[in-house]
Amino acid sequence: MFRLRQRNRLLFTLGLMLISAIGVWFGTRAVANATNDTPVSPLAAPSPAAVTAGSLHNPGFDNRDWYWFHERYDPSYPPGPGGMRPLLPDDDSNSPDHIPVSQLQDWRLWYIRDTPLIQTFAEASVIQAGVEAVTIRTYDGDIHQGGLYQTIYDTTPCLLYNFQIYGRSQPDPGQSPYTALRAGIDQVGWHPNTEGGDPAVGAFPATTVWGAAADYKFTFGLLTVTAEARASKIAAYAYADARGGRRNAIIWDTGSLSDVTPEMIHDPDNLPTPDGNVYGVSAVPGSNNATISWNTINNALGQVYYRLIPSEGTVPPDYPYTLYLPIIKGGVTLGWMASPLNKTPMTVHSAALTGLLPDSTYEYRVVSRGLSGDVCTTWVSAIGSFDTLP
Repeated sequence: MFRLRQRNRLLFTLGLMLISAIGVWFGTRAVANATNDTPVSPLAAPSPAAVTAGSLHNPGFDNRDWYWFHERYDPSYPPGPGGMRPLLPDDDSNSPDHIPVSQLQDWRLWYIRDTPLIQTFAEASVIQAGVEAVTIRTYDGDIHQGGLYQTIYDTTPCLLYNFQIYGRSQPDPGQSPYTALRAGIDQVGWHPNTEGGDPAVGAFPATTVWGAAADYKFTFGLLTVTAEARASKIAAYAYADARGGRRNAIIWDTGSLSDVTPEMIHDPDNLPTPDGNVYGVSAVPGSNNATISWNTINNALGQVYYRLIPSEGTVPPDYPYTLYLPIIKGGVTLGWMASPLNKTPMTVHSAALTGLLPDSTYEYRVVSRGLSGDVCTTWVSAIGSFDTLP
């Protein structure tokens, strides 16, 4: 009898230990997967964040504003004014039912039409930087084609923008499915009909520019794309074309947008033919400076390309005499210099040239770049010249 009671106590203890171990294992798995598999419903609306002109909102995905966008497609989520989900403005208007455009910008969900739906989750366990990333999985099916986008307002037409974002494919251990991640920019801010509640994309327009595709498995890699804005807004896209369904999570984190317009907006040795889009060009020289003025038919960026026409015995600043002498003996003018680029589009232009040599001759061309229809075009003047004062 004693041995029976002892055996029963031993079995009971082992059972408790087994139950405890299973509970700990499942508890650990639940914590590890909470952000990947369990939507976290928002408890209160955040204060709308003002959006800096020409910049990303929430580039690090650290405040979950992007995540609440996903809740819009949950039928159980109570609708707000006009049938919209609360907290989640989804159009580009300033109507009374919506947050103003200056505070509207945020990450949105999109996917290729007729492919499996995708869903987003806050991701705190696998991050590139900050405190959160965003994980995207399909609801079902093997194909994952979609991602995130954001419309960036108050961009400057004909400036060059670079969008970067870190992406990562996280398939189940032992799996190695096909994955292609890339970044994109739509030059006129085109995006899906999210105002109508439809995040599906049938086909991207010709205004969408894509960077090179890459597959970063189990590690974050940088995706990048550069494109010229052709409107006062652009749209930045993160795109995954992946296989593996829910067993292959795609994780995005740490986006950035920057103006990468070169100092010269066009190659000075390969300028287009003057066509009358630039007119009223004039030069007012001083002894070591000059002011160049001109007009353009449409709003445009502007700068002046200029260079010294050397004469015997004149040594430009920063040119040693031994370096300069072969140039003037060969009758070759110096290379083009440029005034600072005016990045504010306008029709009436003026540029100040400084650091000129007195009593010298310079030739110059004015260069502007602006929209002709919806395409950026470079407009130039014929070559002019002026003499600085003694």
